[in-house]
Amino acid sequence: MNTELPLDVIEAVHANQKQTAIKRLCEQQNLGLQEAQEIIELYSAQHPELAANQDSTQLSGTGYWLVIDIVIVMLGYGIYVFFKN
Repeated sequence: MNTELPLDVIEAVHANQKQTAIKRLCEQQNLGLQEAQEIIELYSAQHPELAANQDSTQLSGTGYWLVIDIVIVMLGYGIYVFFKN
Protein backbone atom coordinates (compact mmCIF):
# COMPACT_ATOMS: atom_id res chain seq x y z
CA MET A 1 0.00 0.00 0.00
CA ASN A 2 1.22 3.47 -0.85
CA THR A 3 1.67 5.50 2.35
CA GLU A 4 1.52 8.87 0.59
CA LEU A 5 -1.88 10.29 -0.14
CA PRO A 6 -2.66 11.81 -3.54
CA LEU A 7 -2.80 15.60 -3.58
CA ASP A 8 -6.52 15.78 -4.38
CA VAL A 9 -7.27 13.50 -1.42
CA ILE A 10 -5.22 15.71 0.91
CA GLU A 11 -7.00 18.80 -0.42
CA ALA A 12 -10.38 17.20 0.25
CA VAL A 13 -9.36 16.38 3.84
CA HIS A 14 -8.16 19.95 4.39
CA ALA A 15 -11.47 21.25 2.99
CA ASN A 16 -13.30 19.15 5.61
CA GLN A 17 -14.71 16.86 2.90
CA LYS A 18 -13.78 13.49 4.36
CA GLN A 19 -16.36 11.53 2.38
CA THR A 20 -14.94 12.89 -0.87
CA ALA A 21 -11.41 12.10 0.29
CA ILE A 22 -12.38 8.52 1.16
CA LYS A 23 -14.11 8.02 -2.19
CA ARG A 24 -11.12 9.37 -4.13
CA LEU A 25 -8.70 7.24 -2.13
CA CYS A 26 -10.78 4.11 -2.80
CA GLU A 27 -10.84 4.82 -6.52
CA GLN A 28 -7.20 5.82 -6.93
CA GLN A 29 -5.57 3.12 -4.82
CA ASN A 30 -8.12 0.30 -5.23
CA LEU A 31 -8.89 0.17 -1.50
CA GLY A 32 -11.96 -0.95 0.35
CA LEU A 33 -14.15 1.63 2.02
CA GLN A 34 -13.12 0.65 5.56
CA GLU A 35 -9.41 0.71 4.74
CA ALA A 36 -9.64 4.10 3.02
CA GLN A 37 -11.61 5.51 5.96
CA GLU A 38 -8.97 4.30 8.42
CA ILE A 39 -6.22 5.92 6.35
CA ILE A 40 -8.08 9.25 6.21
CA GLU A 41 -8.76 9.13 9.97
CA LEU A 42 -5.09 8.37 10.62
CA TYR A 43 -4.03 11.27 8.40
CA SER A 44 -6.44 13.58 10.25
CA ALA A 45 -5.12 12.42 13.62
CA GLN A 46 -1.54 13.09 12.50
CA HIS A 47 -2.47 16.63 11.44
CA PRO A 48 -4.15 18.28 14.47
CA GLU A 49 -4.37 21.64 12.67
CA LEU A 50 -7.26 20.14 10.69
CA ALA A 51 -9.41 19.99 13.83
CA ALA A 52 -8.85 23.72 14.36
CA ASN A 53 -10.01 24.40 10.78
CA GLN A 54 -13.17 22.36 11.34
CA ASP A 55 -13.96 24.18 14.59
CA SER A 56 -13.65 27.61 12.97
CA THR A 57 -15.94 26.50 10.14
CA GLN A 58 -18.59 25.41 12.63
CA LEU A 59 -18.33 28.66 14.58
CA SER A 60 -18.77 30.80 11.49
CA GLY A 61 -21.91 28.83 10.58
CA THR A 62 -23.26 29.35 14.10
CA GLY A 63 -22.54 33.08 13.89
CA TYR A 64 -24.44 33.31 10.63
CA TRP A 65 -27.59 31.80 12.12
CA LEU A 66 -27.28 33.97 15.22
CA VAL A 67 -27.30 37.09 13.06
CA ILE A 68 -30.31 35.80 11.12
CA ASP A 69 -32.17 35.12 14.39
CA ILE A 70 -31.42 38.61 15.71
CA VAL A 71 -32.65 40.23 12.49
CA ILE A 72 -35.88 38.21 12.60
CA VAL A 73 -36.52 39.19 16.22
CA MET A 74 -35.86 42.86 15.44
CA LEU A 75 -38.23 42.78 12.46
CA GLY A 76 -40.89 41.08 14.55
CA TYR A 77 -40.55 43.71 17.26
CA GLY A 78 -40.70 46.50 14.68
CA ILE A 79 -43.89 45.09 13.20
CA TYR A 80 -45.39 44.71 16.69
CA VAL A 81 -44.62 48.33 17.62
CA PHE A 82 -45.92 49.61 14.27
CA PHE A 83 -49.29 47.86 14.53
CA LYS A 84 -49.66 48.46 18.28
CA ASN A 85 -50.27 52.17 17.72
